[in-house]
Amino acid sequence: MKMYILVRDDIPLGFAMVAVAHASLAGYLKFQDTPEVKEWLKGPFYKAVCKVNPKEFENAKLVSDHVILTETR
Repeated sequence: MKMYILVRDDIPLGFAMVAVAHASLAGYLKFQDTPEVKEWLKGPFYKAVCKVNPKEFENAKLVSDHVILTETR
């Protein structure tokens, strides 16, 4: 099992790094009570960070059960 974190390719690297850290935690918090996450936590808990363009990011929003974060300054 793997958590996928998508980061738009037009986000500056510093913001992207913070967004990935927040996304990992937000995804866990949202789904922590699901059987899938409980199994995932038994390890190893893989994550994949993927750089995507804005169109790919919009398409990903069509997937059910997702979390979207916006980093602000």
